Amino acid sequence: MPPQAGGGTKESNKLIIWFVLGLVVIAVLVGGIYMFLSTQQAAIPKPQAIVSQTPTPVVQEDLEGNLDGIDVGDEIESDISALDRDLQQL
Repeated sequence: MPPQAGGGTKESNKLIIWFVLGLVVIAVLVGGIYMFLSTQQAAIPKPQAIVSQTPTPVVQEDLEGNLDGIDVGDEIESDISALDRDLQQL
């Protein structure tokens, strides 16, 4: 039987309808995923800004008092004298 002249357009119309429906389904899926992810990001609490406190200035007198309070004894003198002897031998 020879093909009818109007029969080919019926098939192409069905193909176009399925193609358009597929695009609509894909658009709905992408929109749904976008909406879901945007609500998920809104639910995550954002980190609060860290407030840094300015350090209190250290008074020079306190440092000198702490330095004077350290007892090093005669260890440093003996270490330095040993180092001096080594250097003199060079």
